Amino acid sequence: MKTKTAIATGVLSIGITAGLLYISAPSPKTATAGSCLVAESQLMFDTSADCSAQPSINRIFWSDVTNRGGIRYLAGNIGNEIWFWNIQNLQAPVALGGSHFRVGNVGDSDYDLMNFSICDDCRYGVANYLKGTVLFDMGTGSVPIFGGHTFDSNALHVYGAFTFKHGTKQYLIASDLANHCTDGNSTLYEFGGINAATDLINIGCVNTGLGYGTQIMGGFYVDGYLYLGNRSSAVNIFKINNTAPITLTYIDTPIFAFMTRGKGFAIDLEHMVVVEANLSGMSVWDISDPALPVKKSSVPGSFNRASVSWPFAFAAKNGLKQSERTFDITNLSVPVALDQEFWGADKTWNHASHLCSPVEGGTFSPDGSTLYLARYSRMQRIDFSGCLPDDKLIFTDGFEDGTTDAWEVGCAP
Repeated sequence: MKTKTAIATGVLSIGITAGLLYISAPSPKTATAGSCLVAESQLMFDTSADCSAQPSINRIFWSDVTNRGGIRYLAGNIGNEIWFWNIQNLQAPVALGGSHFRVGNVGDSDYDLMNFSICDDCRYGVANYLKGTVLFDMGTGSVPIFGGHTFDSNALHVYGAFTFKHGTKQYLIASDLANHCTDGNSTLYEFGGINAATDLINIGCVNTGLGYGTQIMGGFYVDGYLYLGNRSSAVNIFKINNTAPITLTYIDTPIFAFMTRGKGFAIDLEHMVVVEANLSGMSVWDISDPALPVKKSSVPGSFNRASVSWPFAFAAKNGLKQSERTFDITNLSVPVALDQEFWGADKTWNHASHLCSPVEGGTFSPDGSTLYLARYSRMQRIDFSGCLPDDKLIFTDGFEDGTTDAWEVGCAP
């Protein structure tokens, strides 16, 4: 079970840009609770006053947590830019501002930032647009900045890339950049800067050997292994070989999940647990041995978004209201429905009557106590701290005969 640690006090921060208001301030608990989940009243992002779909009104699609110098940040795909929040104080996330790549749109498409990848304690990041690919410099300090960036219009209609650190070096897996592989496979580079022609050292092609191209959309670094999602929603596992330069050995493709602009695949690296969400349902995997993941359980449903921070899991289908589902996965083999009434259409915090607040995706804080929920025009914080299951597991029925589908998690009085 995770334990909470002391966190620093946040600072009030307000940022305003066209059609967009970001507010970061401590927010008291309100009476917006289900059985144990609580919707924080203070929104991190809100552009719901106007539901018109146009580039001048920013929307939020997904987010990711990254670490720099021991400080945790949330990075969000907002409109066609990337924004950062300092989330050291979970009760007072501080908006730090956004990028200014200004790539633009293709035709009548409004939001063309399809993916981005930022790794822990890494200097460089990558963002993929319909119009091309951006490499950007976040500096070397503990606070991320948006310094220089370069844009490659040849790498267009590439829907994702992945950057990671192994040992002391940073690497990039991307498509259609300088000196790239031409067989449909993405290229593995040593990532030494933002000038693709001079700062990317081609190591080799990322190839599963399965007879089709492996164009990487995103991934996870897992203790010397890579879990890489490709364009066909297959998640391929590779071992990193500590040669000079490094090489990759393909191992298996056991997981299938959507990986573009919001992920149907999530990993809790502390507990080595994977949640896979696809059109067949949600599955929980034990990856204690990253080379040999073991599926522990499945829940039927139709999903394409996932997040996990043991003992909690989240799954949903983007654009679909009331598709959200939460689970207690204390026992990986028996996911238990967690406070499902919280997500009902009658709950005001779900904004069920609002035209432009469908779910887009959720991201857990590192300690699992907060879910950052992107709802297109809003960014909410959902507090899970009241759902910790140690002394709150209530067996409503089905215990004696083993039909655990009826188990629910509630709150102690």
